[in-house]
Amino acid sequence: MAPLRAKSTGLGLILTVALGLLFCILVVPAQATPSSPSASPPADVDLICHTDDPKECYPRIFQPTDEFQVLHDDQEAPKGLHVRLNISTGKKEAKINVPDEVDSALEGLPVDRSIVVVDPQEPEEPVIPIPKGAPKYEAVGKIKEPDHPHEGSLFFEAMALLKSGKGHDGEAFDKALEGMEELSHDIFYGLKITEDPAVLKSLFCLLTDQDASSSDGFVPRDQQAAAILAGALQNNPTALKEVTKEWAKIMGFRCPRNSRPLSEGFYASFMPSDIPTGDGAKRLIGKAKSKVAAINGLLRSDTIRAEFLENGGMRNLLEVLIPEGKEWATAQRKVGQLVLDTFLDEDMGATLGQWPHSPRFSDDECRAGNGQAAEGCWDYHVERIMKANKRDSGHWSKDLHDRLRKPRACSRCHAVYYCDAACQTAAWSAVHAKECKVLRRLASQGRPALPTPVRAVMQALLKTTIGDGLAVLEGNVEAWRERSEGWRDMEMMAMGAAAFAGLGTEQETVQKAVDILCKIQTNAFHRYDADLGQVGIFLEPTLAMVNHSCIPNAMVQFVGRKAILRAETPIEAGDEIEISYTDYTFPLSKRREALSPYNFTCDIYQVCAISPNIELNRGTLAHDITKLRNPLANKHSEELASLIDSKDPTASLEQRRRDLVARYQSLWAVSPLPQILAEIPIYYAEKGNFMYALMTACFVAVNCDPYRHLAPFHPVRVKGLFLIAKLLANTAADTVTLDDSIKTMVAKGSFNQRSVQALKEIDQVSLCQMLLLMVLQQTPTGYDDEWELSVAAAEMLGDIGRLPGREQELSLIHAWKKDPNNDRSQAFFEYAVVKQIDVLASLGHDALQLEFSQQENW
Repeated sequence: MAPLRAKSTGLGLILTVALGLLFCILVVPAQATPSSPSASPPADVDLICHTDDPKECYPRIFQPTDEFQVLHDDQEAPKGLHVRLNISTGKKEAKINVPDEVDSALEGLPVDRSIVVVDPQEPEEPVIPIPKGAPKYEAVGKIKEPDHPHEGSLFFEAMALLKSGKGHDGEAFDKALEGMEELSHDIFYGLKITEDPAVLKSLFCLLTDQDASSSDGFVPRDQQAAAILAGALQNNPTALKEVTKEWAKIMGFRCPRNSRPLSEGFYASFMPSDIPTGDGAKRLIGKAKSKVAAINGLLRSDTIRAEFLENGGMRNLLEVLIPEGKEWATAQRKVGQLVLDTFLDEDMGATLGQWPHSPRFSDDECRAGNGQAAEGCWDYHVERIMKANKRDSGHWSKDLHDRLRKPRACSRCHAVYYCDAACQTAAWSAVHAKECKVLRRLASQGRPALPTPVRAVMQALLKTTIGDGLAVLEGNVEAWRERSEGWRDMEMMAMGAAAFAGLGTEQETVQKAVDILCKIQTNAFHRYDADLGQVGIFLEPTLAMVNHSCIPNAMVQFVGRKAILRAETPIEAGDEIEISYTDYTFPLSKRREALSPYNFTCDIYQVCAISPNIELNRGTLAHDITKLRNPLANKHSEELASLIDSKDPTASLEQRRRDLVARYQSLWAVSPLPQILAEIPIYYAEKGNFMYALMTACFVAVNCDPYRHLAPFHPVRVKGLFLIAKLLANTAADTVTLDDSIKTMVAKGSFNQRSVQALKEIDQVSLCQMLLLMVLQQTPTGYDDEWELSVAAAEMLGDIGRLPGREQELSLIHAWKKDPNNDRSQAFFEYAVVKQIDVLASLGHDALQLEFSQQENW
C-alpha cells in the first residue's frame, strides 16, 4: 500500500493509521529526528545482505525498539508497530506502538479515528532505473544503454582508434567516425567521449587539421570531428565539465601531424582568405556550421569562454558573416544565435558585459581587406546582413543588430544604461564597478535614480583617478555661493554624493564634494539632444580649458559619445580658440543668467548680426548673405522667453495646434519663435500631411536657422536639410496623390492647388539627392559612419542611386559634387536647389499665415 502524502503547510504533518499497522508521515524535516542506530543483530538472526559489508546487513524480521528505526522494504514487519515515512530522508521508519500516545505535531489538524484528513495528491512519476554500466553523472537526461552488443561497435572502434593517438587513413576510420557522430548526441556516448582525455585530444587534432583527407563519399574529418564534439556537448553539462577539466592540457597538446600546440590550430582562422564558389563553397559552409556548433557547446564553460575571448576567438566567428550569398544563410544564422545566446540575451542565460570589448569601427575600416574581421566590425556586418534581409521582420540579424546597438541596462543595478555592449564593458572598467553596488542598493530600496550631478560627484569620490583629473580645473566656488537661490541645492547634492559613496558627511568630506560639484558645473558640457532634451554631461579637462566668447570662433559638436571641437572661422596659429558657454540663440537675459557663475557679461543681442563668419554661407540655402546682417532681435525676444520651456510634448495634436496658434508671430529668427516653428513641420508630418510639412520645413531652413546658427555645419542646420530630404522622399513618391491628402484640409482659395502644382514642377528626386549630399559635406571629417544623420543620408542616397532613367540628372549632380565652385556648378546649384527651396519656403510662409496667424478666427 502506497503511503498517503500530505501538502506542506509550514507545520510538521504526521499521518497516523491504526489499522493493524500505524503509518505516520512527517513532512517538516525539522521535526524528523534522526533514527537511533539499531544494535548489532544476534548471530542466530536471519539476515538480509545486499553487499559484502556485514555492517550493511539487517534482520529479515524487523526488531522494534522504543525509538524509530529504518524499516527496509524487504523486511517483515510485526503487526501493531508505529510506522512513519520520514520526508527528510525518504525512508520508512518504525518503532513499538504506544497506545493512546499523542503526537504534538497533530495538534490543530482535522483527525478522524486517528487518521489525518489531507488533500489527495497525484502519484509520483515512476523511477526509471539507470542502465547497468552507465557512468555516474548529474541528472541531465536519459542515458542510453545499447540495445544489443553490436549497436555501439563502430563507436567503440572509433574510440580505440582515436585513443591510440596514431594517424589513421582509409575508409574503416571514416566509417568509425561516422558511427561515433551518430551516437555522440546521446548522453551516455557523449560522456564516454569526453571522459577520455586521449580521445578528446585526437578529436581536437582532427578538428584543427583543415588539410586532413577523408575517403571518397565521407564527410571531411575536421568537419566530422567538430560534429562529434558538438553532439557530445549538446545538452550535456557533465560532458562539458569533463572537457573543461582537461582544457589546459588539451590546448597544450602537440598533435602528431604537425607537432604544434593545439591552441595554435584552435584559434587559427578556419575561413580561407579567398572564399571558393560552387562545390568548394558547399564544403566550406558544411565545415563552418560544424565548427560553429562545436564552439557553441564549448562556450557554455566559463573557463573556456574567458580564454576564447582572450585569444580573439570571436574573430573566427565574425569571418563567417563576411561572405555574401544566400548559401551562407544557415551558417551565419548559427553564428548570430551563438552570439545572442552566449553574450547578449539574458533570457537565454547570457551574462551581459563579457563581450564586445571594442568600440564600433567605421564602415570604411570594415570594408578594407584585413580589417573586415576586426573586433569593432560586428555591427557593420550584422547591419549589412540585416539590410539584405530587410523584408524578413523576424530575421536573426535584426535582433542581434538591436542588441548590439540599443541602450542596455547594467544587469546588476539596472540603474545605468549603455549605448552598446562595448560601451558597457568600457564603463565597467572605468568607473561603474565602483558605483554599481551603491546604485543597486538604492534601487532595492525603491529610491529614484540619482541626479546626474550627484552621480558624477560620487564617481569622482569613489574613483581617485577621476578626482585627480579634475584637480586642475577652476570651480568658481564663490561665484556659485553668491547665487543664493541654488547654493543650498548644491550643498545638499554634494552631501548626498558623499553619503552614497560611503564616506560620511563630515565637514571636510562634504567640502571636498562641494568643490568637485562646482568644478563639474563650471566645466562640463551639457549633452543636449533636440528631441530628448538634456541627456547627460560631458567633462574632459583639456576641452574644458577653452574660454568663452559672446562671438565664438569655434563650437563643440557631439557625435555619439565623442565631442568634436570645430572651427567656425579660420583660426591662425597663436589665436585663442573660443566657444560660447551658453546657447547664444537664447534671449540676452537667459544668456546673462547662464554666464553669471563664470563672471562673464554679454551685451550682444544677436550673434549673427556682427559675426565675422558670414562667408561660410556661400553655397548654402542662405544664398543672400547680406540678409544675415539684419538685426532682428528686440524686446519681443525677452517677452517671449518664457515660452521656451512651456511646451507639453504629451499633448494631443489638436492641443498642440492651439498652442502653436497662440504663440505664432512673424519674428521668424527671434528666440523662442524658431523653436516653436521647428515643431510645425513635425506636427504636419505626424498628421500625414507631408506637403505642408515640406513647405514649412523649407521656410524654417531659409528664414530661421541661418540667422540663429551661422555655421552651415551646425547640427541644427544639417538636421533641417535632412528633414527636407526625408519629406521630399515622401512627396516625390507620387505627387499626384497629394490631391487626395489635402481634401481633408479647409480650403484656402487656390493655395492648395498652387502648392500641388509647384511640387509637380520641381524635380523632387534630384533636389532630395543634392540635399543629402550637402548633409554628407557638412559631416565632421572622418565621422561619416558614426553620425547617425550621415549614416541615414548615405543609405537614402544608395536607394536613390538605384533608380533607373536618371542618367542626365546624375551627370549634372556628379559634376556639381566634384567641383561645386566653378561657374557652371554654381548656376546649377542656384537653379536646382536654391530656387526650388525658395519656392517651397514662400509657400511655407503662406501656409503659416493661413494656419496659425492670430488674425484668423480659430
